[in-house]
Amino acid sequence: MGGPMNIYQYRDYPLLREERRFIEESVGLGKKMVGVCLGAQFLADVLGSRVVQNHEREVGWWPVTFTKEARETFPCLPIAQHLLHWHGDTFGLPEGAHRLASSEGCLEQGFLYGRHILGLQFHLELAPDDLEQLITNCPSDFRPGRYIQQPTPLRELTAKHGEAARALLDALLDSFFAL
Repeated sequence: MGGPMNIYQYRDYPLLREERRFIEESVGLGKKMVGVCLGAQFLADVLGSRVVQNHEREVGWWPVTFTKEARETFPCLPIAQHLLHWHGDTFGLPEGAHRLASSEGCLEQGFLYGRHILGLQFHLELAPDDLEQLITNCPSDFRPGRYIQQPTPLRELTAKHGEAARALLDALLDSFFAL
């Protein structure tokens, strides 16, 4: 899942080394895995891609466009949907992976590697209480930016789009684990 850190902040968050080793081992064993935000970045890194600062921070509900291939693999996906973003980093598309989605603010929003690794940069799982925790614990994320929504619009858009995002999560996971 996500977190306030970046995958390369080993000095500040020593447990990241253990997390990376666990992910690397699981990938090596061919385990079916889903990574969200920080988890997707870890998966991309373990698969040989670079994780770097995105040219824009994304905090808020922004449209994500799903690729034709993604919609063929996962028929539950719409052409586009407003989804929650909360990240400053992004990943390169791992070699051999298929891009699933992109947004105006970040090219890499999701990938499928084989039939066993799903990486999602956006959040489908957050409920209103989870959002409140992020707002409270990450106040510095609300600095001005083209893709930064402030707390009041974030709350309103969570009420508007949150249920549909969580329904999409259920359908996507059902499809992924059936591959």
